[in-house]
Amino acid sequence: MDIDVDLLEKFNRDGYVIVENLLDSNEALRLRDICDAIPQGVNVDSEEWWTDYSHSVAQADKEFLDIVRLKQKYIADILFNGSENYSVGGVGFKVTNSGGGKIAPHFDTPYDRPEYYNDFGFTKCIQGCILVDKFDHTNGGTMIWPGSQTLEFDYEKVLAGDYNEHFLQNGVPVIADEGTVMFFHARVMHSTMPNRSQQRRRLMLELYISTDKEFCNGY
Repeated sequence: MDIDVDLLEKFNRDGYVIVENLLDSNEALRLRDICDAIPQGVNVDSEEWWTDYSHSVAQADKEFLDIVRLKQKYIADILFNGSENYSVGGVGFKVTNSGGGKIAPHFDTPYDRPEYYNDFGFTKCIQGCILVDKFDHTNGGTMIWPGSQTLEFDYEKVLAGDYNEHFLQNGVPVIADEGTVMFFHARVMHSTMPNRSQQRRRLMLELYISTDKEFCNGY
């Protein structure tokens, strides 16, 4: 079967796909150096922070970052079936320090808002994540509940943690090498596990947003 068809079918079924070796080890190391050179950005605390790679420090490597983003966009085009308009928002690096990173099961924008919680009436919003560091069982990788993007959830019960046991029973940890890219539907239930290692764990993120909803105009 054609790899593009495989990816799209798996994404529509499971709500996520993992593509290994999008970047080689040297490219992943270069991303790590760029991330570490950017001053700590928004939401800074002892556990994690976000940095925007439009920062002037990163612009010295703009040509390289543009190539990386094009590689990532190639997969996004497949998942949008090559025919849907989408915009890009929420770009940057997310860094999780040693001892940080535990985040309860949740959805991402826009499905973290009550008015869109069970809105199945438009195409999709997709989170694209390049693993700048290897994900393993110790450093706070992502856990995903496959297929949960098709299920209905009660907003208040998610906030209260009422689905946590179901999530733990059905969740799959993402274990992959640096240079891997992970795409997941923003409405697939997922969490970040605690970083119990002695090292930072870095991600490069982009949110791909279908333009067939009014809320997308703000991104």
